[in-house]
Amino acid sequence: KIRVEKYLDENLDYLPIIAIRETKNKLRTGKK
Repeated sequence: KIRVEKYLDENLDYLPIIAIRETKNKLRTGKK
């Protein structure tokens, strides 16, 4: 988990983009 947290801390600017992509993917595949 330490590596993940460090990676996230170094790439905070990309987190929103990743979150949006993951959310869209979940909405497309998870819901009708």
